[in-house]
Amino acid sequence: MLKKIILFVIFIFVSSCSYQSIYQKKNDNNFFIKEIKLEGDKKIGKIITSQIKIEKDAINKNSYTLTLNSKKLIDIITKDSLGNPAIYRVIINIQAVLEEDKIRIKEKNFNKTFTYNSMENKFDQSQYKKNIEKNLTDKIAEELIIFLYY
Repeated sequence: MLKKIILFVIFIFVSSCSYQSIYQKKNDNNFFIKEIKLEGDKKIGKIITSQIKIEKDAINKNSYTLTLNSKKLIDIITKDSLGNPAIYRVIINIQAVLEEDKIRIKEKNFNKTFTYNSMENKFDQSQYKKNIEKNLTDKIAEELIIFLYY
């Protein structure tokens, strides 16, 4: 009985505190991108632009220009006794600049890293590396959505 009362109180508190989803503002019609410029690693830039799904409108007076400068680094952290790489680190860095009429409004760097061990099967290792890169860019895309709308 006590659990039901606690759950009811929590429900009333959450419903009355004007909670709204982070992505709810995503459908706001006052935000349009006139142009998206990709610099650096184009592959990562294209993945991120496909993830953020922003409306493009060149006519609207409140349209912005988004510049994404992306870099991907793969470092060898340690080597084994034979000199072969044992541990890798993937670093994905994206600098996002939001401009309106050549004036910078917002700017932020997004940086994600991941370390992984070397595998004997190089095909599996390359597939694992692609999967890691996709997961890191997905996380950056989520952060970029929050950055753009808030």
